[in-house]
Amino acid sequence: MRGLFTDGYNSLWHIIFGMMTLYFPYIFIFYILYQYNDPNDSNLVIDILEYLIGLLVILGFYYGKK
Repeated sequence: MRGLFTDGYNSLWHIIFGMMTLYFPYIFIFYILYQYNDPNDSNLVIDILEYLIGLLVILGFYYGKK
């Protein structure tokens, strides 16, 4: 299993999809289904964690300014 944020642009896309979920919530369903398409992927947990980090960052910015 690889470390967090060590997959270059692939890691960046996971973060961006997480951030986009604030404005387009249906991305969550498609992203999770896409990740579970290959359950034997050894980086499944890391990919979902990168996605959730992106989501939490944008939620922090969105609700932190209110």
